[in-house]
Amino acid sequence: MSEGIQKLSRRDFGKGAGILTASVILGPLVEKIFSNKKIRAEKQVGKEELIIQEVDGNRIYLNKNRIPVRCETRDGQKILFDLKETEKARQKAIDSKDSQVLKLISVIQEEKKYIESSVQPRTTELPSDVLSEEELGQKGVKIIQAEATQLHIRKGAFEKNEPLEEFNNSDRKLMVVLVDGPYLFQRFLSDQKYDEVREAAHGIDSGNISYYGDKYDQVTPEVMSEIRQKEIKRLKNDVSSIKKDQEGLTSYSIVRERMQKDLVYFESRIKALEDGVLTDEDLALYFSVGINRFYAQGWYKENYQGKTLIFMAVTQRKPRDLFSIYFDSDGKCQATSYKDTVMALHKGSKPRLEQTHPEPVKPLSGEVSHPGWVVRHELKHDKTRLEPNSSYDEEMMDQLVIEDLSVAYEIWRNSLSGKKSNGDEKYHFVFSLPEDEGGGYILTQKQPKVEKKAVT
Repeated sequence: MSEGIQKLSRRDFGKGAGILTASVILGPLVEKIFSNKKIRAEKQVGKEELIIQEVDGNRIYLNKNRIPVRCETRDGQKILFDLKETEKARQKAIDSKDSQVLKLISVIQEEKKYIESSVQPRTTELPSDVLSEEELGQKGVKIIQAEATQLHIRKGAFEKNEPLEEFNNSDRKLMVVLVDGPYLFQRFLSDQKYDEVREAAHGIDSGNISYYGDKYDQVTPEVMSEIRQKEIKRLKNDVSSIKKDQEGLTSYSIVRERMQKDLVYFESRIKALEDGVLTDEDLALYFSVGINRFYAQGWYKENYQGKTLIFMAVTQRKPRDLFSIYFDSDGKCQATSYKDTVMALHKGSKPRLEQTHPEPVKPLSGEVSHPGWVVRHELKHDKTRLEPNSSYDEEMMDQLVIEDLSVAYEIWRNSLSGKKSNGDEKYHFVFSLPEDEGGGYILTQKQPKVEKKAVT
């Protein structure tokens, strides 16, 4: 994303996503998925027999009175319930004929695992033509590395018509800043290694937060606390309205049953806000509107103190579900899993095995761009900076990246058929794989297009 077009366009987590108004995002905040429950009995050695109620891989253990004793989530969390408080909540649900949310848990979604294959090889050693830190410095290039991954640049990147051509034998300076975060945000720049560029990134997370017409220019704890309280109040009003609408309906009315599910949904959101399951960062994402930089992955800044800067976010948030355990109006323990679609969209991206040796695939609207694509995209802003208006055109930058990758891909494919011995020389940017991806390196540029045989 070019600094000059921060209010017009950007390379972000889905070009259409940031344009949604708050009312659209909140209808609903999360997608409702009412899962089929699997219930079975299991004898516990030395203890009373417990009933296991399973929803989306999460287990709730009930005693003989169908009161929750504990919960084990699919991501390894273990929650114990206070029996007196649980019985009190159940009785309240029975007396009031309204559902009562007992617990809301944030559960990490499971991700697909990829294995090495001929089309997705894991490189265990850096290519021999990777330039050292000293060699890059001689060309005026410095990389501030992230903890999660490191970027390496190959010699060919500085050749004629290649991304870093202008930094070969010139006085120009380039600094590439890898940020340990899922998107560019000031709080991810607190480490002292970012001291020399932190001022340059001032305002990179500027607000454009809107809460039903109330505009906020800054994302501060005070602002988010105010929004949190307003949202809790709004949702409580929704709950009151639903309860009022229920008056006169029979206990077994289909409409009443639907309203009960809506009540659980709203009350779960209230509990998520009150208990902090939805963080300030989550709220800022929910209420970000307009074209802004709040969740940008890449940012290009020209001529800051004599240097060209490129910021890149290189880590990934793990998408999660919100798992709600509650008593229905009859006092029965129920559970529902809500898929958090907003958090899934803005999860960020890290180097992964399936990104290696890519086809030239353009990022689709609403999808996350991967680090290898982002670095080329931002460098295109620099290469076209002297052309009138061209560096402000995000679509044009993407097209230029595709053209480069088409050449790289053709050379690589030809090498597979024996037409050329070395087929990866046009993949100039090498990322180390994080430990949770198994380590090693990938020659990466792409938006993933994973072949089935590469997936387990």
